[in-house]
Amino acid sequence: MKRIDEFWILKGDMERWELLQKQKVKPILLPEFDPLIMGHQDKSRFLEDKYRTRVFLPLAEVAQVVLIQETVLGTWNYKISDRAFKINLFTKLKKDMAGKLQKEVERLTEFLQSR
Repeated sequence: MKRIDEFWILKGDMERWELLQKQKVKPILLPEFDPLIMGHQDKSRFLEDKYRTRVFLPLAEVAQVVLIQETVLGTWNYKISDRAFKINLFTKLKKDMAGKLQKEVERLTEFLQSR
């Protein structure tokens, strides 16, 4: 086994992990209460503790999140009445990733407006 950051991985899985790291990365917009966010007791693997209160909101609400390279980097919301998409990033993205996020927002907006 090799050590990746704070986690262990089997040697056979390491090759697949390295291949995935080389593939083009695109942002993923996860819905509120997504199983990835809800299903892990230790969320430090994909969510920095300083952003926890921006994802886990008062009154047991859980925000819709922007996931990039297995890390929560922001939240998003779509208001149906205004047809307005809002992204709240926790950090500034590189230009190419910001462009990919914009394309994903456009794709999801088109889907939501076609309903």
